[in-house]
Amino acid sequence: MILSIDKSDWQPVTLGEVVSKIEENDKVNAKNRFDRFLKVQHMDAETLRLRNWAEQKDQELPPTFYKIFRKGQILYPTRNPHLRRTALASFDGICGEKTLTLQPNEDIVDKDFVPFLFHSQSFYNHTTNAIVGSTNPHVRWRDVANYQFLLPPKAEQARLAELLWAGDGVLEGLEVVTDELQVLENAAIKEFFINVNPIGFVTLDKTGKWLSGGTPSKINKQFWDGEIPWVSPKDMKVRRLNDAIDHVSKEGAQSGSTLIPVNTILIVVRGLILAHTFPIALTEKQMCFNQDMKALICNDDFLPEYITCFLRFKSQVILKLTGWPTSYNYHTWHEKVG
Repeated sequence: MILSIDKSDWQPVTLGEVVSKIEENDKVNAKNRFDRFLKVQHMDAETLRLRNWAEQKDQELPPTFYKIFRKGQILYPTRNPHLRRTALASFDGICGEKTLTLQPNEDIVDKDFVPFLFHSQSFYNHTTNAIVGSTNPHVRWRDVANYQFLLPPKAEQARLAELLWAGDGVLEGLEVVTDELQVLENAAIKEFFINVNPIGFVTLDKTGKWLSGGTPSKINKQFWDGEIPWVSPKDMKVRRLNDAIDHVSKEGAQSGSTLIPVNTILIVVRGLILAHTFPIALTEKQMCFNQDMKALICNDDFLPEYITCFLRFKSQVILKLTGWPTSYNYHTWHEKVG
């Protein structure tokens, strides 16, 4: 469904015109006034809701944490803006000095509408393009404040806010269901991979053929915008892949990448230790992939879905290994898989 909105009476404004940067700092006594504090990692990506925080009774307050935020303020970490983290404060507390505490100007904007601007794609594009510093990438308030957008009349803002928060509520409900399914999945994994007696071991390099990917030349336009999905780490947010953001032609696949069949296991290997994640997915159609990944085409004796589940189960173990995971042994049981 495409939502048709008349924007003829929307007015161009900058973010600095509709929100104010609040500096309520108390270096001496903030820790005695509030127990809860927020680190950047407590903010989940692409959601305004705060689900996590720390308490001083359980954890020591970092020395740079003396900025006070208030319920209803928008919290925007200026470091690493590409992580897409912005939260709406649901309580009073303490945050780090590099987190912006922003107060909506309710004479101009609906307080329930303006937070969603911080999760718009145009805002992400603006802030990531304004990043300064290579060692410590961050964005300055003056650059954030210069973000320009079209602002609806206030009555329409309220209607849009109601729609946006309703959608957010649906997503939160889906997350609850997902969490419950995760509990069931963990129980099943325990039965498959823990409560069993192995009869032998095999190394991952014996489960199939491992392939490396590549990137066709960006200069040759004939290699790109074809029909073949070309997978990169940015596509690895799902468990099953049936498409990718970028596509290559047959010539591009032959000249600079690797074509893989359905039911190939794809794993992100470059940068995974630093990111503390182990993205893995199973292809649902013929694809290509880039050099930041490895592909496993399983032998007939191994079921790709089973190997995928096992790799997810052992992801934290694999991340701790110093070498590539083909050196890792895994159990096989009485019945062959495949």
